[in-house]
Amino acid sequence: MTSPPHLLVIDDDVNIRAFLKKFLEKQGFHVTLATNGLEGIESAKKCCPDLIILDVVMPNIDGVETGRRLRKIPAVRSIPIIFLSAAYFEEELKADAKPENEVFLMKPFDVKQLLEVIRNFTGLSDA
Repeated sequence: MTSPPHLLVIDDDVNIRAFLKKFLEKQGFHVTLATNGLEGIESAKKCCPDLIILDVVMPNIDGVETGRRLRKIPAVRSIPIIFLSAAYFEEELKADAKPENEVFLMKPFDVKQLLEVIRNFTGLSDA
């Protein structure tokens, strides 16, 4: 049996982090949490997750800048990123020539849609 996919959740909202950790672990994923972009970048370098769930609106460096910085790190450059935000920043994300391994979902997000995107990126089926 292979190990479950490792997901890194980067979000400054303690409630969103707690919800995602509980929900995703119930689905069989291993979850690491980070409270901001800088912590998330360090965590990504250390744990090299299979996928990153990244809030767009955060203090200090936002999710868009965090994503840009992650893409400059060779060890994590190709890790898929799911951007989450209650604010609509699609134009800013499009301006970055978004790679195919990035998806943008609006908060409040549909957990079924989130799971579908995660499964597509990690190669898991619905079973």
